[in-house]
Amino acid sequence: MTDAQLEALATSPVALAAAFVLGTLWGSFANVCIYRWPPTKAHPHGRSVVSPGSHCGACGKPVRWYDNVPILAWLWLRGRCRDCGTQFSARYILVEALTGILFATVWWFAVDARAGLEPLDVRVIRAGVGAGFAFVMVVILFIDLDHMLILDRVTLPSLAAFYALGTALPERGWQEGLVGAAVGFALVRVVADVFLLLRGKVGMGMGDGKLLAVVGALLGWKGPVVALFLGATLAVVVVLPAMLVRGRGEDADDGDASDDDAPPPAPFPWSVRRTALWSLGFIALVGGGVLAGLPPWIAGAVVIAGALADDFFALTDPAEPPEGDAAVGGDGDDDEHHLTHGALPFGPFLAVAALFWWFAEPYVMFQLRS
Repeated sequence: MTDAQLEALATSPVALAAAFVLGTLWGSFANVCIYRWPPTKAHPHGRSVVSPGSHCGACGKPVRWYDNVPILAWLWLRGRCRDCGTQFSARYILVEALTGILFATVWWFAVDARAGLEPLDVRVIRAGVGAGFAFVMVVILFIDLDHMLILDRVTLPSLAAFYALGTALPERGWQEGLVGAAVGFALVRVVADVFLLLRGKVGMGMGDGKLLAVVGALLGWKGPVVALFLGATLAVVVVLPAMLVRGRGEDADDGDASDDDAPPPAPFPWSVRRTALWSLGFIALVGGGVLAGLPPWIAGAVVIAGALADDFFALTDPAEPPEGDAAVGGDGDDDEHHLTHGALPFGPFLAVAALFWWFAEPYVMFQLRS
């Protein structure tokens, strides 16, 4: 094929359809990750995504290969197991369709919309990186929705992978990923430490910091900044109406307290809160070094190393329950999704905001420069 023919094929509806189909296949794998990776009482470290193969959680029968076709299989089975008739969650088709739409959208933005601006091979690489980023954000989003957990087994490999992939993009230097990941860690660390000092409670978990570090490793320092503030705005837009509706529902209730209601946890003592000062002091020291002329990439590497060491050794951990205790029990094969007591995790808002910035950054930066 000539270069012109490849260009025509890459920008044709056939390529968009192929990207959508590929996305649904990866969406099917995302479903496996979403349901098997979180810890449960039966599987404190999660489960393998390789073995056993896909099977019905009710009767245990393996899913036939022709019943594993993304989207279509759910439709022709009407969302039920072929063997026992157990209803499957609509989450399966939702994740597959969403991932397919994201892959097709990534392809259009990276390949079609940038035609004439970059060579085709660079645009295809950009599409591949964006598709991988979309896949990871989908997995993080739905796991956090179900379990209020952002898993290290997702974020830490993604941190290294997207730092390396980011260097394949012409606008990203090797320093930008280091600085971006450090900004992601530091933003959440500062917010969490200040909240702990002032309120004596845990505000944001460092899972959010690792998520923002992944965003920064790929998108540079602007990525986590935009994701944090846009994610917070989205959260307010969603949470405030939910609180109003919930408040009206409680007003209409008889007013009897539930037996399951428990008093709020006591604030951490000052002996624990003081550990936040060490963390804030460390970040301030590194920031002061940058102002004094320390190269930002060195400061970024120091912050990343400090954050990972702190996480590994739990130097400033205020003795929260371990990850597995936060997950709901069961073997993970059921179709129940767990959002305890109406609480909303922050990670999904960060993931949505990060995806938005991946698409919007080139156009926003172009408008700012012009």
